[in-house]
Amino acid sequence: MNLLGNKDKKGQTQQDKFRWKSLINGEYFDVFFVKNIKIILIISVFLVLRISKQYYCEKQLAEIDQLQDSLKMVKYTYLTLSQDEMEMHRESQVSEKVRENGLRLNKSTTPPFIISK
Repeated sequence: MNLLGNKDKKGQTQQDKFRWKSLINGEYFDVFFVKNIKIILIISVFLVLRISKQYYCEKQLAEIDQLQDSLKMVKYTYLTLSQDEMEMHRESQVSEKVRENGLRLNKSTTPPFIISK
């Protein structure tokens, strides 16, 4: 049996004589793989590259999600600390701290005024 499609003694091509026996024996696949080895290798390389790129992208997305959660936590911490600092600098808090520490500072009784030039 001629597997490359050439005509044999009876003038029939391989395609005319395709039989299940050649498929089951693996003869058809041997010829197919030998003829198309380059394209099979190229497709295999592209598949491996695509899978690795997809894995890399999923890994990057997971890292981005983790960093976004971390950023939210840092923002909340910043807002809390900023609020605490603003509360510490209120006039009532400052006067209370002055009294607690025993300093003899009093509120000014005269209002502020603009010095003219």
